[in-house]
Amino acid sequence: MLNIEAPAGVVAELERQIAINEDIIRWLTIRVDEHEGGPSVMMRKSDRERRNRRDREDN
Repeated sequence: MLNIEAPAGVVAELERQIAINEDIIRWLTIRVDEHEGGPSVMMRKSDRERRNRRDREDN
């Protein structure tokens, strides 16, 4: 996940580079009015899963 602030030409070039990268199967570019601060949803999920795993191991 990338949070970038750039002109349309830069975003177009980024998408072009992504399209030719065979390791990337699919992507989605969206425009938002404001970036959300703090850890991303995926990072929060990862932290929660790590805590749950640690709790299970302690019991």
